[in-house]
Amino acid sequence: MTLMLGTLHGPEGARQVIEEGRRNLSGWKLDPNELIDAGDSVIAIAHIRGAGQHSGIALGDLMALSFTIRNGLIIRQQSFRSKEEALEAAGLRE
Repeated sequence: MTLMLGTLHGPEGARQVIEEGRRNLSGWKLDPNELIDAGDSVIAIAHIRGAGQHSGIALGDLMALSFTIRNGLIIRQQSFRSKEEALEAAGLRE
């Protein structure tokens, strides 16, 4: 499983992440808990859920996603392990 590792590009890259999540995690869901305005970016704090297809071990963790927006389109998305990491990368401190 390589879910969200490396660099992916364009709509096909986004589809690849979603499809891999669905393929590897039964009941895979990503629910946003909080959205933070970071200027030309939006930081989403989200709860990722699911269970391993083979192990059945449940996954329930928070992660942060940063979306850079230009002309109404997402031009970059980065994933972080914590809200603090995402805020620091955006030059924000809470």
